[in-house]
Amino acid sequence: MLGAGNLVGGANPAGAGTTLNYIGNFCYGYSGQVATVGSNDMTLLEFETGREVLRVQMSMVTFGVTSEDFQYKINFNSQQINEVYFVDSFDSYTEDSRNFFYIIPPYTKVKITGKSVGSGAGTIGAMIAGEIHA
Repeated sequence: MLGAGNLVGGANPAGAGTTLNYIGNFCYGYSGQVATVGSNDMTLLEFETGREVLRVQMSMVTFGVTSEDFQYKINFNSQQINEVYFVDSFDSYTEDSRNFFYIIPPYTKVKITGKSVGSGAGTIGAMIAGEIHA
């Protein structure tokens, strides 16, 4: 095991949560469904990598049909590296426009947040999956 996070057989190896999970040379994390209320930032994924380099794909998702706008922020070591804003439902966006690819350096604190923009509510999530490179 090269980095931080759950190992297979750990407390939550396959379920939803904010941590990153490791199996062999692969890593993944699923936030599950996170309810948003108003314009409060909700933590979707939050973890710290170990000494490895990760090559990952991140996906932002909504659950159910909504006309709400959603904003996602991706931070590495408390520095915002990307902000994504979706107007109305995801129905008007292609699958490719919801996926983002990153190289995550060693010893990086990753935090992905999301929120409804405005006074409405919705249910959102984030997923990450990738490969570990020592």
